Amino acid sequence: MPLKLLILILPVMIFPISCSQRPAAQKNPVTPYVIKYSEGGGFTGLVRGYDIASSGEVVHWELTPGAEKRILWKENADQSQIQGLREILRKSGIFDRSVDQRGNMTTVLGYESGGQSYSWSWPGSGPAAQVPEELREFIPELLSFCHNLKNDS
Repeated sequence: MPLKLLILILPVMIFPISCSQRPAAQKNPVTPYVIKYSEGGGFTGLVRGYDIASSGEVVHWELTPGAEKRILWKENADQSQIQGLREILRKSGIFDRSVDQRGNMTTVLGYESGGQSYSWSWPGSGPAAQVPEELREFIPELLSFCHNLKNDS
């Protein structure tokens, strides 16, 4: 009789232990994303840009024709600031528009997340760029954020 009782009670004793060892589910996990910005071209073909990851990693790089991408600096930024940039981009309406224009100097903005890629390009770079209307708030915010990480200009 005690063996039968043990067989009935043992599963009841083990079940709560096994359930408590399960990891708690994350609430609303964010799919990783990367915002990419670059500008350049012209006579030298030099292109400089930033890759801003949702993880907080920001990479400033440059690329010259015939050479590999050269990292100028890497910094870890506050993820909430990067989320703020993403929200400005999402609210801009640019995801509903295709912008694919090039010039002697060209600016390219990209967004990658969950296997989807978006890219917009327009003629010019810096203050001379012909920024699409939807991005006129976002681009200065993005550049200010990146420049302030390293007092980069």
